[in-house]
Amino acid sequence: EGDVSSLAEPAPRRFPLYLRVLVGVGVGTALGVAFRSEPYLFGASNVDLGPLGMLVVRTLKTLATPLIFVAIVDSFLKTRISALSGARLLAICAVNVTIAMVLGLFILNSFQPGAGWAGRLESLKAFAGAAPAVATGATLSPLKNFAAFVPESVVEPFQKNLVISVVLLAVLVGAALRSIRSEAAGSLAAAITLVEQLVEALYAALTKMLLWVAEAMPFAVAFIVADVVGKAGLGVFSALAVFFVTILAGLLVHSLIYYPLL
Repeated sequence: EGDVSSLAEPAPRRFPLYLRVLVGVGVGTALGVAFRSEPYLFGASNVDLGPLGMLVVRTLKTLATPLIFVAIVDSFLKTRISALSGARLLAICAVNVTIAMVLGLFILNSFQPGAGWAGRLESLKAFAGAAPAVATGATLSPLKNFAAFVPESVVEPFQKNLVISVVLLAVLVGAALRSIRSEAAGSLAAAITLVEQLVEALYAALTKMLLWVAEAMPFAVAFIVADVVGKAGLGVFSALAVFFVTILAGLLVHSLIYYPLL
């Protein structure tokens, strides 16, 4: 019998996805430099390609939120783990997250990648025709921040792609189904088994759809890069370089220093 893990392993390709994405960046850069915002493809220009690429990104976001929910519920239904082991796992995750935040803040303050964007973000927004950002009343209060994660309805997290709210909802649903299954008998036990099979089928279907959409990512990247380079020029890459170096430094510190010490 097949499972979701087998669906998540597509047949090997000569060119992996990351290489095709890099090729997409190169093609998009070439189109942006060559044609800027001038029409060249049956009257269409790079400005028209950007929104097409964003459609792929939006589709990925649309599929990712329900996939996270179903994956967590499926894990609760299939994983056999004691309360003590679960508590240890949460403690390990909390330690890893804390150390990652400390290292991230140290690296960010060392490289200060945002300084390179001073004055550039406004120009890029002007090129894209985006409205200026409006303050949303951000707060450092832990209680208010946690309250923001509690949705007004069950549908709201999926409508607004609120990942943390979706995770909290999935944990509640998964824990409830697991608890009911341990006590269920007769028709209720059969119903829980049916729900488990439905969750597994949804997980497999969403995973397959996500893999299909991911195959279009090289084209989406090419279209978006062509639009951005056509509007802002190659200077956008110099501003992104410091972000790339910052992310790479964080990954290297984690993989070569922190994890070997564990």
